[in-house]
Amino acid sequence: MSSRPPRRPPSRPPSRPKNVVPAEAVANRVAVSTATGLALLLGLPKFVLPVTSAILLLIGLITGGIVGMVLLLAVAGVLGWLLVAFWPVTPPRGRMIRAIVVLGIAVVGVLKAV
Repeated sequence: MSSRPPRRPPSRPPSRPKNVVPAEAVANRVAVSTATGLALLLGLPKFVLPVTSAILLLIGLITGGIVGMVLLLAVAGVLGWLLVAFWPVTPPRGRMIRAIVVLGIAVVGVLKAV
């Protein structure tokens, strides 16, 4: 019986995140300048933002006129802010879909006021 020491896997250097977006990019500036708001949102339970957005969206769609427009534009504004802040880490297909949703909500909001 031979006593061999246990075989250890080869060690790898720790992985480092890749800096794929230049520091002066618009998305980085938005994320940095609104970091306190993002931190506040991340501190809330995960269901708060989607449920609040859905409620405001439904109320905005049901009510008409200026109130509906304001609610829909508020939802579009928050979603647009999140889209821009997380632009570097969002896959290209996701960017396109999210941008279309934000623009669609904004257009419907403006049309509600007319």
